[in-house]
Amino acid sequence: MVSKKKETYSEAMVRLEKIVSQIDNNELEIDMLAEKIKEANGIIAFCSDK
Repeated sequence: MVSKKKETYSEAMVRLEKIVSQIDNNELEIDMLAEKIKEANGIIAFCSDK
């Protein structure tokens, strides 16, 4: 998920946009969907804190 260096707000937004795009385009298997939604929620929380 996040590497050892601190992720910037911009980097987090790029990751979030990629996840949203994958969801919108039905690119994810159902098992991966739940994992990506959890990841997206974490990114949203990170960005909100910034």
